[in-house]
Amino acid sequence: MVLINLQNVERATHWVVLTLVKFHHPKMIGLTGSKDQIQNVSKSYKTYYKAQKTNDDLYLVDHSTLTYLILPEYGFVEFFRRDKSAEEIAEITACFIGNS
Repeated sequence: MVLINLQNVERATHWVVLTLVKFHHPKMIGLTGSKDQIQNVSKSYKTYYKAQKTNDDLYLVDHSTLTYLILPEYGFVEFFRRDKSAEEIAEITACFIGNS
């Protein structure tokens, strides 16, 4: 599983992303990049993000919450919204993997 940080380049340093992915799963990979790189990936995957900045160091980032299924030989094949259960995602993913 790969997490690509598309939300906050200023806060998401290499170490922040590494800490985040290790919290979720030891085999998860985290990716981030420059502001331009993040904008290009965000545009490619049609995601949304906007920092709700205040005068505080602490602020929220409004963002898309999609999970993408990407297969090496095909690229993007499906996305999942937050309301999909793990079982539904596993069933749909199995169909793609079984037919690839």
